[in-house]
Amino acid sequence: MKRGAFLELLAGLGCLAGCQVVEPVWQVFTSEAGKANDMLLSPFRSLKIMSWNIRAGLGMDGVRDISRAAVVIKDVGADLVAVQEVDRNTRRSGGVDQIAELEKGTGMLATWCKAIDHDGGEYGIALLSRSAPIGVRRIELPRLGNTEQRMLLLAEFPEFLVGVTHLSLNADERLAAVGVIRGYLNPEKPFFLAGDWNDVPGSETLHEIRKSFAVVSGFDKTFPAPEPRSCIDYIAVSRRHRARFEHVSHEVLPQAVFSDHRPVVVTLR
Repeated sequence: MKRGAFLELLAGLGCLAGCQVVEPVWQVFTSEAGKANDMLLSPFRSLKIMSWNIRAGLGMDGVRDISRAAVVIKDVGADLVAVQEVDRNTRRSGGVDQIAELEKGTGMLATWCKAIDHDGGEYGIALLSRSAPIGVRRIELPRLGNTEQRMLLLAEFPEFLVGVTHLSLNADERLAAVGVIRGYLNPEKPFFLAGDWNDVPGSETLHEIRKSFAVVSGFDKTFPAPEPRSCIDYIAVSRRHRARFEHVSHEVLPQAVFSDHRPVVVTLR
C-alpha cells in the first residue's frame, strides 16, 4: 500500500499523529449493537435507593408514629425512597396526612399513589425523591377476584424510571402484575423497581420478574421485622441496564421496631 493511502486509512480511523483518538470508538457504531454498547459505556452518577413497607407508621411496640419512620429515612440519606402502606387522613392514623409528615420529616418531595379508600381517608404507596419527577403514571394492576386494588407508581426522571409497587397476596395476581410492569420497560433508561413483592426468592413471581429485572438488593430476610424469616422486600433494575453499574452494595437495616418490615437500601455507582 502506498504511504498516502495508508495515512488516509489511519485518518479514517481517527488515529493520526501518534494514534490520537478523535472520538470514542463506540460513537462510531451506528448499528443497534453499537447503540447498546454506547448505552452500557455511558457514565451514571451514584444513586442510593431505599424501600420500606412502613405499615402506616404502626410499630411492633403498638405505637403509631410516622415521625419515627421519617427519622430512619432521613438518616439513610437516600436519593429515592419507595414507601408502601401509607395512610392519608385515615381514622386509624388520627387523621394525619402521612405524606405531608414524611415530606416535612425527611426534606424530600413525595409523589403519592392511592390504592384504595380506607377508614375515612386513603391508603397507598409513595415515592420520596430529592427532585421532582418529570412525569408520573399511576397504573392499576390486575385484580382477578374480590381483592384489594394494587398499584404501580411509575415516576420518570431525566436519567431513569422508578416503579414503586406493593404486590398482591394472591399468587395469580402477582404474576399478572409482572406482565403489566414489563410493559413499561424503556430501552433507553434504567428502570428501578422497588417495593414489597409479597413473595420469596424461589417463587414463580421472582422467577418471572428476574427475566426482565436484576435484583440488586440481595436476598437477606426482611419480614417480620423483629426476627425476619423471609425476604419479600426488593430493589431491582432492568436487566439490560445492570451493566451500567460497576459497584453495587446493599443492606437490610437492623430496624426491628418501627414497622413489621425491615428497610432495604442499595447504592449503585
